[in-house]
Amino acid sequence: MSTPTLAQKVQQKIADDILLGHYQPKEKLVVAELKSRYQIGASPVREALVQLAWQNYVTLEPQKGCWVAPVSREEFSDLSQTLQLLMTQAVAQSIAMGGEEWEVAVITSYHKLNRMDLQAEDFCANTWGQKRLAFFQALISECQSPSLMRFIDTLCLQLARYRHIWLDTHRQNPEQVAIITSQHERMMKAVLARDIKLVRHEMIHQFDYYMDSTLSAVA
Repeated sequence: MSTPTLAQKVQQKIADDILLGHYQPKEKLVVAELKSRYQIGASPVREALVQLAWQNYVTLEPQKGCWVAPVSREEFSDLSQTLQLLMTQAVAQSIAMGGEEWEVAVITSYHKLNRMDLQAEDFCANTWGQKRLAFFQALISECQSPSLMRFIDTLCLQLARYRHIWLDTHRQNPEQVAIITSQHERMMKAVLARDIKLVRHEMIHQFDYYMDSTLSAVA
């Protein structure tokens, strides 16, 4: 694995600060202030902002500046519905192609995710997000379409902001935590049973819940 460049490092730091709410939607990002905060030169900062614009984390306007991208109910619904369709197709391919090692990877990633306590004082949203992403990546890891996998990765990246909104709104609610935890377990069991019809049902149910519970917190 190659060593991250300065631009890639500051890109990740800015993305993390956006996810964690240090920078709010529609807030202007000033290069001079970013240089000071991250102790890095202007060129890596500008390169990082360009890459974040490609990921829809920020918006750039020539001669005007850079702002944290807004969040909206319309964007979230569109991203979620598209991801649901692509994930269902990718999981079906993995079920058809996956063997014992794939099943072990699914179980392992599920248990790593399930061990995290969303209500713990030392809970880390980024770590939980990474483990949740790893679980979904395990589900589709035997998909034979690189293009489909890339589209899914892009959508997951863009949806990360909305995942943090869900966490900020619901992670201290035991009922909501129990719902999403049980959904992960049911998804794992449906995939291991290689029941594509049940997988589709669970996928729709999970995405519908996630959309409804997140949309209530999005302006």
